[in-house]
Amino acid sequence: MKADRHANGVSIRPPGRSPSESRSALSVIIPSYNRQDILCQTINSVLEQRFPALEIIVVDQTPGTPIVPLQQLVERHRRIIRYIRQTPANLPKARNTGIEAASSEYLLFIDDDVILPSGFIESHMLRLESDPAIGAVTGPIIDQLADPQSVSLSPFQRTFDLSLHSPEQEFAYASWFAGGNFSAKRSVLNRVGPFDESFTGSAYCEDVDMGVRVRKSGFKIAFDRHAWLVHLAMRSGGCETRNESIAEEKARERFQHLIYCRLKHVGMQGPELTARLLYRAFRSYVLNRPTLSRGSIYTLKRMLAAVSELIKAGRRLLRYESFGAPYPRPQL
Repeated sequence: MKADRHANGVSIRPPGRSPSESRSALSVIIPSYNRQDILCQTINSVLEQRFPALEIIVVDQTPGTPIVPLQQLVERHRRIIRYIRQTPANLPKARNTGIEAASSEYLLFIDDDVILPSGFIESHMLRLESDPAIGAVTGPIIDQLADPQSVSLSPFQRTFDLSLHSPEQEFAYASWFAGGNFSAKRSVLNRVGPFDESFTGSAYCEDVDMGVRVRKSGFKIAFDRHAWLVHLAMRSGGCETRNESIAEEKARERFQHLIYCRLKHVGMQGPELTARLLYRAFRSYVLNRPTLSRGSIYTLKRMLAAVSELIKAGRRLLRYESFGAPYPRPQL
């Protein structure tokens, strides 16, 4: 699928504007895991951008030797692509590694299974440069069947808590960003600190956590409707697993990550809202129809699991508050 097919008819760049040449250096950071075939397609999509990236940082966490097409692609574009191998897999750590390796003030993060319209980088750059108060930019993530010409902010209002007044807005302020499509200023990340590497496995909420931290530092997050991309949602690789044999384990992990993220930002949310959010998470994990339909014994087991994960989340929080981060790293 060609990105240009999705770009046709969509105004990516507001008329009369272009990124500042003096500040236009941008690095694209792509964490990857077990998706080397589609990773090649994603890299090519970045290389075909109307506004080129200064560099592409690929942090590949796939075990073993890279496939030949990927090796050839990296070699062919070795002046632009920096290919880093890192194991074991940890998404926040891969992001931190990419930030440390990048040389630009503007950093753009995308998943390894996406296709970009030709003006994608330009849209992020324009919004980042539009206001010093904007610390990060995110945008719509759509599937292959969606019509890009009809992309608006309305479908994303609840997910990102958008300050939306009209569906025709070019952008709105968001409460967090999507990990598979966001950009940030290095100066902002230096102030906020590294991604929290205790979000292991699925890394659920690691992007929400960083987004809230950006806002707590006094910066705004802009959700720009032009900064959209197509997510291929590959069934293999990445942080998520579709393996039903470990579905229960992954559900517990996601629940703990969610609780940890909520507890971590009590000061931002307030105790009353935090209590409601914690109850909502507990209800979603324990008091849902599939769980209740399996009987009282199974429901009790889930309830005990929830208590156990809550205790673990509390311990993580104490560790974070004691050291500033679970895994202290140098300034980015």
